[in-house]
Order: sequence, then structure tokens, then C-alpha cells
Amino acid sequence: MLRAVNSTIAPVRAASATAAATKRSIPNIVLVDAVRTPFAVSGTLYKDLMAVDLQKEAIKALIERTNLPHEHLDHIVCGTVIQEPRTSNIAREASLLAGVPDKIPAHTVTLACISSNVAMTQGMGMIATGNANAVIAGGVELLSDLPIRYNKNARSALLGFAKAKDVPSKLKVGTEFVKNALFPELPVVTEFSSGETMGHSGDRLAAAFNVSRRAVLKRTVLLRDSSDSGQF
Repeated sequence: MLRAVNSTIAPVRAASATAAATKRSIPNIVLVDAVRTPFAVSGTLYKDLMAVDLQKEAIKALIERTNLPHEHLDHIVCGTVIQEPRTSNIAREASLLAGVPDKIPAHTVTLACISSNVAMTQGMGMIATGNANAVIAGGVELLSDLPIRYNKNARSALLGFAKAKDVPSKLKVGTEFVKNALFPELPVVTEFSSGETMGHSGDRLAAAFNVSRRAVLKRTVLLRDSSDSGQF
């Protein structure tokens, strides 16, 4: 959970040398507390649950742990990658299940593996601009229940049943559905526009800036060695 603590900063020079900004009060954004559900191998502990169930528990536990009154909560933001069609705005559905009043807005963001980070930075932006004082931000992913669906041809055939008025038309549509019913569409990790995975994009980015794998590993080791507090 993110929250604002008022602080005052010194005047900041404007682009013009003759203009000077007056003192203004801006919030000091702090991380109050955090909770999470345990990691589990897909198809095991959480196989009978939905992603919204996990997010609900995290939100509910955080509110209980911080003893945050609902009237002091301004917004909820959640990140996710693989969307469940029935709970596309999972932040909203999870918050309602967690007992958060429906007057408190919630929205969902997605940006690959940093979706939760985007949720947090959006929450910080709301606080920094004065649009919120306390925000819950996080994310969820559940690979035990993937949104597997019929392929495009099968879906078109199913929709075509409503327009098929006679028996020959219905048989034609039914035949088209049967031909495609056993070829489902599975979620993929490649980008729709580029067809690349994050690994491919990462390699191209490293090559463009002449960054070797050894340099990346060395940087990672240095960061870990300087983080005895476990904040890395």
C-alpha cells in the first residue's frame, strides 16, 4: 500500500531565468506495508481457484494488516498479464470480493512481466498529483486456469448458428464448427505485433547497446552484494 506524507520542498527554477517557482507542498510517497500469497507450481495448490481469488486474499489481508479504514482508501490498481475474460478488470472484482465498498474505484493494467510495477507507479502518480492519498497497488497471475478458447473459425461458426434459418444452413455451420473444434487457441508468450518473446527482444536490445551477458551478470552480482537487507 502506498500513502502520502506531506513535505515541503525548496523553490525550483523555471525554464526562464527570470521566473522562479514559489514554495509548494508535495506529498512524500511511502510504502506502508505489503503482503503476498505464497508461490505455488501451476496445477497444484491453486488449481481449483481463479486469479481473482488470489488477488482478493492479498487485498483483504493488506487492509486487515494495516488497519486501513475504507474511507481512507482512494484507489486500487492491479497488474496482470493473462486475462480471465470473466474478470477482465480483476482489480475491481477482487476489491469487491475483499469487501471494499463499490464507491472506491479500481482498474487493471498490463505490461508483460512488469505489470505489477506499472500498477505501483500509477498509484504513485495519483498520489503525486494530489488525486489520491492512499492507494493499494499490486498484481496477480494464475497459470493453473488458462483462458483456452475455440479458434476464430470455430467461434465464427458458433455465432453463425443464430443466422442459420434452415436445416442445410445449420448443417453447413455445424460442419465448420466440428472441423475446428479440436484446434483451440492457447495463450502465447510472443508479442502480437512483433512475434517476438521477451528473450528475443532482450537480446536485440543488448546487441544494439553492445551489452554483453557477462556485463549483465557482473552488474547483478554487484547489486546483490550491496543488498544485505534483502531489498533487492
